[in-house]
Amino acid sequence: MKKNIGILILNSPNIGNYAHSATLINYLYSIKYNYDLIVERCPLKEDLNKKYIWDGENEYLFVWSKPSLIKKHLVKYDYLFFIDSDAIITNHNNNIEYFIDKHFINDTCLVLSNDCITKYYCYNENKLNTGVIIVKNTNKTFEILDKWIEAPNTDLCQEWKFNHPREQECLYILKNKLYNNEIKIIDNYNLNGIDGDWIKHYMGIDKNKRTNIINLYLKKFIIENNIYKKINNNYIYKKKQKNILSCYKDKICIIMIKTNNIIGIMINYIYSTKFGYDFIITELPIIFDEYLKFYDCILFLDNSYINDMDIEINKFINNSNDIIIINNKNYLIKSSYNKTYININDDTWINNDDKVNFDNLINLLIEYNYLYDVDFNINNINKNIDDINNYIYNLYKKQYFDNLYNKQNIDNKQYFDNLYLLNIFIFILIIIFIYFNKKNI
Repeated sequence: MKKNIGILILNSPNIGNYAHSATLINYLYSIKYNYDLIVERCPLKEDLNKKYIWDGENEYLFVWSKPSLIKKHLVKYDYLFFIDSDAIITNHNNNIEYFIDKHFINDTCLVLSNDCITKYYCYNENKLNTGVIIVKNTNKTFEILDKWIEAPNTDLCQEWKFNHPREQECLYILKNKLYNNEIKIIDNYNLNGIDGDWIKHYMGIDKNKRTNIINLYLKKFIIENNIYKKINNNYIYKKKQKNILSCYKDKICIIMIKTNNIIGIMINYIYSTKFGYDFIITELPIIFDEYLKFYDCILFLDNSYINDMDIEINKFINNSNDIIIINNKNYLIKSSYNKTYININDDTWINNDDKVNFDNLINLLIEYNYLYDVDFNINNINKNIDDINNYIYNLYKKQYFDNLYNKQNIDNKQYFDNLYLLNIFIFILIIIFIYFNKKNI
């Protein structure tokens, strides 16, 4: 029986460039295996009350929203695959089901990797990393998530509420104290390291390097998914100042169904990043009541993309209608929805010209800095990817051996210091012995 699996991503406001390139890569992966894709940008309302909202001076408070968001969406799936905004699925030949069958045995509810960047360099080899989490829908899982949500307000994890590694250390404490069998830690190679053969998580790496490498992978997968079409060399791509992502004042979500209109979905996603809207790609049937529990407004799109998304949504929010149907298949719905249908016809929302759509996609990627140029030469791309990956890998390899060398020096120094003290002690004992020996004579 096919497992119902969703991929969940949390994009905070400070990481627009690489986060959205990574999301588009992971979206292209989701297409291959028919997984839902969910992109969350703002914490839940109850998390806002706990002050986990985005704060430029304390940006990583946002991570405490992870357990709440996993709990919110897990109810719809057998398994939920949470992935950080700087992690990308680079091997699209491996599916999530294979991983589930291999690692979810007996009482396992959550699977994570150890806290390592490469096999040479670990922050803490024995602890866990919450950059990639696979979660199984069980009663025990929801119990763990509830404990994780409340833990920073209790003695169990209060120490880590504002201190790194925050939610990560807290989940490790929960594992050791309460859920050792249910939370499984595996080697980082397949799930969370930059030298892995399935997922690469560029944690702890300079943001420019991180952006460059994820940008290159996005180009690679645009080509490999047959989205790329030959571009006229004389075409001028205009690059504008990137709009800063922010949490929208109202909780708004864009929902699209899985179709073969890959370019249209990618365009709508990019538009949504400008305004901080959540974004969900799923399949029919859609029960809107399930989503309206969490959102003030939903924009449901069938196979279309919108140029002026924010203008249309603002017009709708500020009028008295609860629902608007566009072209008999696109919907704007408020949480106050009362089954009142109003039909309008607005053909400007739809454009089915593939060439125009592709040009629009590339323009948007350039405008928002998700791509830096239009060099789609696959050989150049692969070489640049290898160069950056090797640079990062060797950087941490060197750091590992430097640390090892420094540790050996420290150990050697400590050894000679101890030897020196021992010699002084023996010398004092000899003097005392000689003194008493003479006195007895």
